This record gives sequence, structure tokens and C-alpha cells, in this order.
Amino acid sequence: MNTLGGTLLSGTLRTYQKAGCDGEYVILRCPTGTTISVQLAQYGKTAPSPTLCHSPGSIHPELVDSSITDPYNNITCLMPSAIQTVVGLCQKKTSCKFQTSPRTFGGDPCPGARKYMETVYKCRPIQHQPLSDISRVMCFSEVIRHLINNESDAEI
Repeated sequence: MNTLGGTLLSGTLRTYQKAGCDGEYVILRCPTGTTISVQLAQYGKTAPSPTLCHSPGSIHPELVDSSITDPYNNITCLMPSAIQTVVGLCQKKTSCKFQTSPRTFGGDPCPGARKYMETVYKCRPIQHQPLSDISRVMCFSEVIRHLINNESDAEI
């Protein structure tokens, strides 16, 4: 197997994961010759999730018991349409960038709680036109060439 083919294949078999806290930008990228195929996306918060996105202004969140400081620590709230949002923004593109926010995802599943988004995606090879479509174009161009050359025996 040549190097380019091997690189492309290993890139397409790999599963990528990205996450971002509210206010952060998430960038999904695929290698050249491939496009994004969203497998999973969720926006909100799962309980307990004290270490993923800390409250703004926390200097040393690892030293604080999050169950005391975060009243939303034991709440799970997820936006049901998150997968459709990420698919709409990124599917079949080589890269995409979006902000993690209620505005991006069309609502706030748990107002007041610090939320995050997680996405899982693969990179699939770009699909080209089937060979039959290409051969039809080639045949059509030959017919046009015959017509231009005023050949009366050309059949359409």
C-alpha cells in the first residue's frame, strides 16, 4: 500500500473527539481528501461533571468540593437536538468551527448551569462521481464534437 493511501485509510478509520465549555470555540478538522461524518454530539451537562467545565473565576477548582459550590452538580440536562445542530454545521465539510453556547444549539437545557458540548466524528473519503456518470459525459462530448464538425452521420 502506498504512503498516501495508507495515511488516508488510517485517517478515515480513526475516531476523533472534541469538547468545549460554554463560550469556547470547537474546531473539527479532517485530513485532506476526507470530510467530517458526525457520529455523536451532545450539549448540556451530565451529573456529576465537576472537572470538565469549572465555574468562571475558579482559581483552584480541584481544591473545592464542587457539590457545595455548584448547585447544578447532580443535574443532568442535555439538548436533544445537539446532533442535528452539529450535523448541519459540519457534516461533509473538511473542517468547521462553532461556539459552544445556547445560541448555537437553539436553547438552554439547564439555565444557570455551566454546560459543555462533546462530539465524536470520523473522517470519510470524499466520494466522487460514479464512473458511469463520467463515461456519459465523455460520450456526450464526442457527440458534440461530431455536431460541431458537421458530421451528418452522428446519432444522438
